[in-house]
Amino acid sequence: MRVVIKKWNEGDRFVGANIDDDGIMYIIYPDILYVEYGEPVEEPDATVRVPIIGSLGPRGTRLTSEQMHSGNIPQGLRAIEFDKAGIPAYDYLDLR
Repeated sequence: MRVVIKKWNEGDRFVGANIDDDGIMYIIYPDILYVEYGEPVEEPDATVRVPIIGSLGPRGTRLTSEQMHSGNIPQGLRAIEFDKAGIPAYDYLDLR
C-alpha cells in the first residue's frame, strides 16, 4: 500500500493496483491493459499472430478467448507488456 500512497501523493491518478508474488506493483489505469504475449504463431496463410497468454486491467475488463488467441486489444485500451511496466516496490520506496 505504501507504493499506492506514494504514487497518489506524486499526483498520479489511477483506479487500483495489484502486486505480484515478486513484489512488483502494477498500477491500474482505466485505459491500460497489462499483457503477457506468448510465442508468435505462423498461420497457414503465412501471417503471424502473437497470442496473449495473460492480462491485467481495470475492473470489468476481460479479454475474450478470440482476443487472447489473436492478440487483439479492445478499442480504448492501450497494451503494455508486464515486464516493461511493473514497479519494484522495495526499489521504488528505497527500502533496499
